[in-house]
Amino acid sequence: MGMFRSLFRKQEPSSKGTNGRVDLPHKGTEVQNRSQYDVYEARNRKSALEALRLVEVKEPLSYVIVETPEGNLGRDLVSIFDEASGATVELVKRTPLPRKRVSPTHCANCGYFVLPAKSDQPWLRVAAPSPLDIQTNIPVDHMSFFSTEDMTVKGLGFYCPSCATAWCSSCATLRGSDAICGICSGIMSIHTGSSS
Repeated sequence: MGMFRSLFRKQEPSSKGTNGRVDLPHKGTEVQNRSQYDVYEARNRKSALEALRLVEVKEPLSYVIVETPEGNLGRDLVSIFDEASGATVELVKRTPLPRKRVSPTHCANCGYFVLPAKSDQPWLRVAAPSPLDIQTNIPVDHMSFFSTEDMTVKGLGFYCPSCATAWCSSCATLRGSDAICGICSGIMSIHTGSSS
């Protein structure tokens, strides 16, 4: 059935919401425009939120939706969100893998897919003209204006060219203004997908 169905079994969640599973009826799986939606139902929004905190969605275009009489909540690889408005309810906590693994597309620490930053995405554009470096008069790369919070909300991350490894912004180690690879200690750049 749904790719997340095995995550919802007849067990109560643990008190900390880490290892437990929740009994939610599975309504079905829908595929639309390459996106997969596994739809469940819960008696209320609180139960839906508890269930969504237990599930991990590590791939793009995969969603878990929980329908409730109070409105639907969903989870993707970045957040738990209100389905009607798209508003973020909370950013998801990412569970570290038992061991780090090298991957050009998935975070070495948590295994979540790292979305590549693309300059043609409207949210990447700077509203004002690109500022010029005072000494060289060359436009400053607009990606240097990202904060790690901005990157986390967008599902972006870093890429280490030394060992061909991606890191999500939640798991990356920052030292000053540099993102440092946790595998080879190389300096990483924003993951654009062109290096992988």
